[in-house]
Amino acid sequence: MLMVGVLAMTAILAGAPMYLSTIESLGVRAMLNQLSSSRNVEIIVDGLPLTDRSVSAATEQVQLALEELGDLVVHIGQESQSRDHYWATDSESTTDDPHADIALLRRVDGILNESEITKGRAPLSSPELLDTHIVIEGLVPTKRAEQLDIAVGDEIWLTTKPGDLPYLMVRVAGLFEPQDLSADFWLGRAKQLLEPERPSPEARFRLPLFLTRDALFGVLNGGPATIGKNRWLVQLDDDLLERQSPTFTANQVKSLSQELRRRLPESRAVSALENPLISLSHKISFARIPTLMMGGVLLLAAGYYSLMAAGALVTRRRVSTAQMLVRGAGKRQVSLMSLVESVLLVILPAIIAPFLAYGVIVAIGRMPEYESITFGLGMPVHISWHAFVWSISGAAVVVGYIQWSVFKNDTRVIGAKQLSDRRVEGKPFFQRQYLDLLLFLFGGIILWDLSTEASVANENGGHVVTVNPLLVFAPAIFLGVTMILSLRLLPPLARLIANGFRRRGPVWAHLISTLLTKVPLTYAWPTAILGIAAGTAMLSATVADTLQQSSFDQSSYKVGADLRAYPVDLGSGPETKILQRLRDIDGVEGVSAGFRSKGEIRIGGQGEPFEVLAIEPSEYGRIGVFRDDYGSSVVD
Repeated sequence: MLMVGVLAMTAILAGAPMYLSTIESLGVRAMLNQLSSSRNVEIIVDGLPLTDRSVSAATEQVQLALEELGDLVVHIGQESQSRDHYWATDSESTTDDPHADIALLRRVDGILNESEITKGRAPLSSPELLDTHIVIEGLVPTKRAEQLDIAVGDEIWLTTKPGDLPYLMVRVAGLFEPQDLSADFWLGRAKQLLEPERPSPEARFRLPLFLTRDALFGVLNGGPATIGKNRWLVQLDDDLLERQSPTFTANQVKSLSQELRRRLPESRAVSALENPLISLSHKISFARIPTLMMGGVLLLAAGYYSLMAAGALVTRRRVSTAQMLVRGAGKRQVSLMSLVESVLLVILPAIIAPFLAYGVIVAIGRMPEYESITFGLGMPVHISWHAFVWSISGAAVVVGYIQWSVFKNDTRVIGAKQLSDRRVEGKPFFQRQYLDLLLFLFGGIILWDLSTEASVANENGGHVVTVNPLLVFAPAIFLGVTMILSLRLLPPLARLIANGFRRRGPVWAHLISTLLTKVPLTYAWPTAILGIAAGTAMLSATVADTLQQSSFDQSSYKVGADLRAYPVDLGSGPETKILQRLRDIDGVEGVSAGFRSKGEIRIGGQGEPFEVLAIEPSEYGRIGVFRDDYGSSVVD
């Protein structure tokens, strides 16, 4: 009996943190699955001289900053890109026409290992220095070569300024195709690297020319063509991301950005992780509430059962304990014997409990309801030393209770006369009813707050919307108050039932109702546990509905409208009339221009970044998604 109770109690103590950690891991897994390759980190420096010395110095600072991510970093790749170059297949055909052909010089570390050369061969790294220009070899993606009619052996003449003679000639040594566009190597940037967009709608596609590191840094050494963009592509460990707390990972990414601003002010870290992780941590905080409360109810029931069983064990040992004391044994010897016995009955179940909790959580993960969030990979459960600490701590409480019961038991019996002399005949009214008055006042305050507030959202004097926590927990609190007050009403009710069965009805009903009348503690704990369980179930249902509505609202806020068109340059040219053209389409009720960007306040190179969002209020007020209880007025 005692072993079963301790096993249940310690399994709950060990399993609750394991289950909460598993829920966190499932949330992170779903987020990573949604973000795909965007879960990694890019560090970008614009306007960096693409020389071996400059890139190496910047790389050293980046590696120092990446220490903030700890063991999350799996691989660091590099990518360099020159400024736009005008190109032609002969040295005298470059032009400054608005629709002129544009090329980009690029190098990507390890690209040949992830690609297959379909025609030609790998390029050489050593440039050929001539009197008027430099000659180097490069690769072109097969698809882009077909679009621009480029073949192996073609000569691509490049210049950064129209009208100047080309300073560089790239000979196409081969054509290549990527082996797997979805591989982690590309970090979701394969299309951007291999198929860059047109410089303008009327122009041809940009031509990407891939060179080796030595070749790129050799030909761009000096002059305005040297200035370009360098990227460090940081691949993160998915398994470690799942195991880590979302809040901890978000703080790591934030620390990385701060360290980069300190060490390399001209750099910026780009990652889709930070905001989703913060949002996920908030959701998990809400999701923990019903889990912790239900676990608390189960723990309360199991703990009550364990202590009751421990008390029964001490009671059964009372005669043998008294005999040992009479025969000259000291309390220390009795306590030691009781300790050995309780350790065998309590510690052994506590050691088994984490493994039992592990098996239960794994079995829960096989239920059909969990298939949509496990993605067929099972529950990511991990047994850590924390589970054993919680389990042993619960067992230690039971052992301590047994030891305390042994020490306080002096085997003496209080006589009937002493009990009669020390019996309290009466109590003042306040001493008997103060708890009832306090509970009535507390319940009345909750009822008054429920009747006067229209929503859980309140707007203070600074027009900041906050949530009234009292209203969120009010139903469960009110049910708990009602449950406690019912303990006062049950004894009179049981007395009425006993009087009714005194002359008529079965004898067992009269005896049970009489017992409940005289000894209300026999049902006080079960009633309290049932009431807490009902209140917890009510709160859990409330939190579940709140999270579901929150997910729906956040999806609507993320989209913002039924349709988004981007990128659109609204600053100049004929593109400024695109809004009116969209408004003239049948079925379109409203169109709002929007602008989103990021900036940084430079204060000694350590300014905080900020986001800029601009809309047309008159138009967006009709097409945006709003909640009436979180806004005092509409956007207009």
